[in-house]
Amino acid sequence: MKKLAALIALALCVTIGGVYATWNYAQGSVASQSKYITATITDKVVDAASGTIAIDASEFKITIDDSNNDHVAEVTYSGSIKVTFTPTPGADADIVNNGIKLQYALSVTADWKFEGTAFFTVNTTTQQLNGGNATKEVVIQATELESLIYFGSFSLPTVEKYNSFQQLLKTGSIGITVSEVE
Repeated sequence: MKKLAALIALALCVTIGGVYATWNYAQGSVASQSKYITATITDKVVDAASGTIAIDASEFKITIDDSNNDHVAEVTYSGSIKVTFTPTPGADADIVNNGIKLQYALSVTADWKFEGTAFFTVNTTTQQLNGGNATKEVVIQATELESLIYFGSFSLPTVEKYNSFQQLLKTGSIGITVSEVE
């Protein structure tokens, strides 16, 4: 029994000693890890205009004359007004390629009168340009504007009346406002 007890004790020492006496090396495969990264986008800006409108009225003329020598003012309209739309970089491709739908409205300086009669009155109804189709450039002919601008009737039988008429004529204007059709 003593031998058996010694043998059990020896086996126990070898077993316990074997657990504590291992040699460890880090040579195994490394476990893979995954991490998912999300993308973000900066805020959008939609307050920038899709383009700009330019009006060139340098070729349009309104001339007041006395062509038949009766001292009654007659008016003639000639030339044209050129309207150009220039797209802003970053505008939609359709706008860059085709432009936008444009319209115009006329106005006149308030109280622009000679002896109680308005120099000009205008049709203030909004007018479509280019037949209501998108465009980047359009020309408004004098003949179209002539049908929307009305000239008063003025008799200027004296130089004094002519001078007064001429001075007051310089105090007002006819306006044209071009805008995008909403």
